[in-house]
Amino acid sequence: PYYPDTPNVRDDIARTYDNIAAMDARVGQLIAELQDAGHLDDTIIVFFSDHGVGLPRGKRYVYASGTHVPLIVCHPGAEASVTEQLVSFVDFAPTTLSLAGIDPPAWMMGHAFDGAYEDAAQPFVFFHADRMDAETDCSRAVTDGQHRYIRNYMPELPRLYPVAYAESIPMMADLH
Repeated sequence: PYYPDTPNVRDDIARTYDNIAAMDARVGQLIAELQDAGHLDDTIIVFFSDHGVGLPRGKRYVYASGTHVPLIVCHPGAEASVTEQLVSFVDFAPTTLSLAGIDPPAWMMGHAFDGAYEDAAQPFVFFHADRMDAETDCSRAVTDGQHRYIRNYMPELPRLYPVAYAESIPMMADLH
């Protein structure tokens, strides 16, 4: 709803979905290779993206469109399920240890969201944006999964930063 309905925007969104389909096919090939090698039943698969959608207001932004990423964890003996549990990247290290049957040390940041040492779901997840390539920002956010509070410490700056990568996306001209 925050993008104009133009041919450039439609093309860039379509390219994003084409990339998702190509990535999905490649992941399917890798899973088939594990199956063929007889290792699917003894392999932990963790699939995630490193940021939200790579379009304006996505990557590098603390909005939901920039921080909501796919996350799939598949491991031997686990039943398929979907959870609304809040997870942050800082949770990956303790979760990996927990999946390996190792109790994450108390000094480790994050919480285990799966495995033998799974912690209770956390009530909030926090976000920050400080640098986008050569551009600077200072914004913070917190969410409970339903609501999101965003604090912009640099309100004098526009919310669309002139980041070289983002500026190369054709729809940016339409946004400007």
